[in-house]
Amino acid sequence: MTLPGPAALDQMLTSGGDTRLRLNTDTQLNEYGCQSCPRPSALSFSSSTASTISQRAYAAAERAFETLQASERADAFDVLVEEIRVELKDLWQLPADVDVVFAPSGTDAELRALYLAQCVLPAPVVSIVVGADETGSGMPLASAGRHFNDATANGRRAIKGRRILGLANELDSIRIPSLSGHGQVRALDAIDADVLRSTQDATTRGCGVALNVITHSKLGTHAPSTGCVARIRETFGDRVQVIIDACQARASRAQINAELAHDSIVLITGSKFFTGPAFSGALFVPPAVSNRVVSADHVPEGFADYTNASDWPAAYARLRAALPQKNNIGQALRWVAALEEMRRYFDVPANFRSYACAEFSQFAEWLIHGTPNFVLLNQPDCDLAAADEFTARTVFPFVMKRNGRLCSVAEAKALYHALNQDLAGIVHAAPRDRRRLLGRLCHIGQPVTVPQPSGEPAGALRIASDARIIAESWLSSPDAAARRFQSRLEDLRIVFDKLQFLIDHYETIAHGQAA
Repeated sequence: MTLPGPAALDQMLTSGGDTRLRLNTDTQLNEYGCQSCPRPSALSFSSSTASTISQRAYAAAERAFETLQASERADAFDVLVEEIRVELKDLWQLPADVDVVFAPSGTDAELRALYLAQCVLPAPVVSIVVGADETGSGMPLASAGRHFNDATANGRRAIKGRRILGLANELDSIRIPSLSGHGQVRALDAIDADVLRSTQDATTRGCGVALNVITHSKLGTHAPSTGCVARIRETFGDRVQVIIDACQARASRAQINAELAHDSIVLITGSKFFTGPAFSGALFVPPAVSNRVVSADHVPEGFADYTNASDWPAAYARLRAALPQKNNIGQALRWVAALEEMRRYFDVPANFRSYACAEFSQFAEWLIHGTPNFVLLNQPDCDLAAADEFTARTVFPFVMKRNGRLCSVAEAKALYHALNQDLAGIVHAAPRDRRRLLGRLCHIGQPVTVPQPSGEPAGALRIASDARIIAESWLSSPDAAARRFQSRLEDLRIVFDKLQFLIDHYETIAHGQAA
């Protein structure tokens, strides 16, 4: 069989998802600002959104693809998926009886979690989504059993916002915001009160509740509080299924395993903190849920447009038999790439991981506070106990001022895209060093909408630390590794220098981009 070339691999890495994976024909970037192949010239601090695949991860995906193409085994794909499943459990040190279900994205993972919740909860089910205003944009729709894109991962057309047949029947969704109308993070006790009241109201009406808890949102929110979730578990028992949205993967192994021990379903991705290519999602399913679902064979009509048999473990034999027997090779290869990043990160000693996250946090805060017209958003309240390296803040959202006012969402989007482009030819009168700066590709987190009292929201950009920068800095000598990491931090200065220049010359840049 003919082995694939890079073009075939690049095409495969953008397959098996929805329109968010499509590449812009002019820029060859998807809507997250990422290429399908490595982009080593770019300075990337974008893991709060997505990252372009690294050289090492790309090589791992290439090897796996070549092995698949060369294999004469009919079950070669199933073998690969099972190897990914086993290694993912091993890397996260999960108990043997925890199941792993794969999904193209965190949003697709939410649909699978909703299906599982409907299997174990009394009907009708109410979804309560905490932090719905700063989760992934499609998450509130998915939690309500609605299409969140114009296409499904299985290639079916969809109408965004319309109910998914068989999955959204009698389903209600309640959104609990984490931001106030003034753009401030709401107090944790206020969010708790809303969650408790909504849960009480739903269960009083005889409904089951799928409670979506956010563990590190786009802006760093963890809500509701651990005490609130514990009270809900104790009060409402099996009328509530807790779903932990850990899609940012900014959580320790101990924290994830503690949630599973409390029978929570955990959503995770390999494409945020771990910098695997976008669209690598998974669910960790505790045995208390799996044991009640493995005998299920009813598949909601519209659900089959989103998932395939191989996504589910062998124990779900009846469900697998009722689902499409389709191989999502792109999804599997993206997970191969993500596992390469996870493996490298977990090989780094824990004390260096903690050191690196703490150093990044200190430097990022200092840099933002020291840059004119940049305002760092406050870190949300959190009652989680110290959790390894994630004791330190890892995502830093900030708003920008231009002409004495905060940049709008539209302006923030324009700046975000300009940062990720070579604009050396636009400001012709700029000194040579400034033109060199404009030529640097700087990829950071997409804008987040932050409400303002005026009614016009501001756009917050984000920088974030990630597993890749830490793993690539590690050397056998801790002192040498620390020096290497400090040199990587200096790249942040370039990002902020370019962003400040773009703000100062916004009209010229905006006109040049439009032209």
